[in-house]
Amino acid sequence: MLYAGLTSKFRVKVELQGLKFEIEGDREIGSTIAQNIANQIANVVQPAALLEAPKNGQNGHAVIDAASVIPARKRRKSSGKSSGSADGDGTPVVNWNHDPAKWGAPLQTWKQPQKINWLLHVVEQETGKKDLSPTEMVDIFELKYAGLLHRGNIPKNLGNNPEFFGSVDGRWFLKQGGKDAAANLIAEAKGEKVTA
Repeated sequence: MLYAGLTSKFRVKVELQGLKFEIEGDREIGSTIAQNIANQIANVVQPAALLEAPKNGQNGHAVIDAASVIPARKRRKSSGKSSGSADGDGTPVVNWNHDPAKWGAPLQTWKQPQKINWLLHVVEQETGKKDLSPTEMVDIFELKYAGLLHRGNIPKNLGNNPEFFGSVDGRWFLKQGGKDAAANLIAEAKGEKVTA
């Protein structure tokens, strides 16, 4: 609910005590890391339009439904079956606290199959979940790494690399070749020397 009245003044005060960020390095993903931090901070501070006002419309002010002010984003319907990557409240089913010191972060120069190889390996190691649908891959990658995977290209990309990826019922997993390649991707993502 929004609280609308004769005046358009408002004040929002946010205090983050002891919040410190220190990032150092010269890797090409610095902008991605900065974007991820900005996204996380933005999630803490909700837009003023979503703040809830008194429900009874005191002082002659009108009470406006925020849903009518801020339209919901529409998703395109796909012709394929949906695997549903979120639970009822829109939270991704697969979630963990990413440790960049342990796994690094995907590089922008990587091609989509490399990003997915890295992602499948990290998800399996962190959560035990061995397979993901293309929708889950896209949602996780967007949430965790502020990056973009093209869902429609995933089956083709992964299908062209049968030594690395396997699929059962539209859910993709890493074969042993993919797990072996993931070690090099992790080293590269951490800025370490890659073995041949």
